[in-house]
Amino acid sequence: MKISTETKYKLTIYARDQINGTPMKSIPIEIVRIIDSTEKVVVSKKTNKDGITIFNLPRGKYRCGVQEGFKKNSSPYFGVETIDLKEDAKIDLKILKMLPPVGE
Repeated sequence: MKISTETKYKLTIYARDQINGTPMKSIPIEIVRIIDSTEKVVVSKKTNKDGITIFNLPRGKYRCGVQEGFKKNSSPYFGVETIDLKEDAKIDLKILKMLPPVGE
């Protein structure tokens, strides 16, 4: 039996600024990043006075899509895309789900 070393992180973010030049302040975006568990990834976090956890995400490529309930009110541009964080970026987010490694 093969055991996967990948961990899938599903995060819902509320971007404070813009992603690829598009204002995203009012649209929740689901971010999915699959990371090999042997990879060293540092994600610093703190909670602000409003109770929002601020994560400092490492640079890398993230797959994202608008949550189902918001798709009909948004442009198809937001359906599925890749966000490439060239530099570390601070994003307000809440953890939607963190899945443990899955055996195959």
